[in-house]
Amino acid sequence: MQYWEDFMATITLVQRQTAVMTDLVFKRWDHLILAALAVAILATLIYFLVVWFSRRDWMYYPLPFAIMTGGFLQV
Repeated sequence: MQYWEDFMATITLVQRQTAVMTDLVFKRWDHLILAALAVAILATLIYFLVVWFSRRDWMYYPLPFAIMTGGFLQV
């Protein structure tokens, strides 16, 4: 127990100076690329859902179809 107290007494805390960064992390063109990627992802998802639900398999196999749909949408 005494060893632990001696060890803790020898530890000195280093004070760190914190500053607020005013530089922007992303540039203007980064936001444009992010918006383009978001639109592409949404378009791909909508296209997939339209093709996926246009098939008539969900009428004949509703439970496996629902499980697969849930798995695809969860990823």
